[in-house]
Amino acid sequence: MDLIRVNNLSFKYGEKKVINNISFNVNDGESFGIIGPNGSGKTTLLRLMTGLLNSSDGEIQFNGNPISNYGKKELARLFAVVEQEGTPPLAFSVEEVVAMGRYPWLKPFANLTKLDHQIIHKALTTFELLGIRNQPVNTLSGGQRQLVSLARAMVQQPKVLFLDEPTTYLDIGNQQSLMRHIRKWQEEKGLTTIMVLHDLNLAAQYCDRLVLLDQGSIKAIGKVEEVIREQEIEKVYKIKPILVKHPLTKVPQILLN
Repeated sequence: MDLIRVNNLSFKYGEKKVINNISFNVNDGESFGIIGPNGSGKTTLLRLMTGLLNSSDGEIQFNGNPISNYGKKELARLFAVVEQEGTPPLAFSVEEVVAMGRYPWLKPFANLTKLDHQIIHKALTTFELLGIRNQPVNTLSGGQRQLVSLARAMVQQPKVLFLDEPTTYLDIGNQQSLMRHIRKWQEEKGLTTIMVLHDLNLAAQYCDRLVLLDQGSIKAIGKVEEVIREQEIEKVYKIKPILVKHPLTKVPQILLN
């Protein structure tokens, strides 16, 4: 079932068209990946879908209603966004930053309730942050700060989790840990995830469907094996890839010659 529908969407920065009349849908509960080379419009598309940017033309719908019909606080209850940089190195403690995710659910000037604290505690436990909950965020590694970002998003209890290149600054171990946390959370809560990824092999392993962008237009969309194909990758990325199947998951993986 469609949860989000993008209809004839276009966007310009000044006179430069960055998104060019694209349409697609995201199904409820799926993991949807947005891939493409630098400058293809991936992050702009993500920001349009979250309501952070307003489209020049076209419409984005959530549950059949234009997202422009939703107020900011209402959208914050539906959508959680984890940016590429994750949580900035703030002087707040881990627990304080995670607790910020409850604010869309609080009445003005209200304090956190017992239920709020239970939700925060569960998120800290899920992402193995309980032992460092009192530690200032500015003393953490990049990987730990990204987990703090996910925990803060989790306590928002969103219907959709948007991630903009969440693994960019992480080593291979933290990349795998982060993606597994996301997949586990998705499976437990029926969460819909929409993520921009540079790493095509990670995208193939952790996404159900992909959309391939180039210069603001859709070049391919569908299941992983329908998008990660030699002719599509060669045309868009200007490389000659070697495709192999992952020995365990059988999804396509890319090697460079």
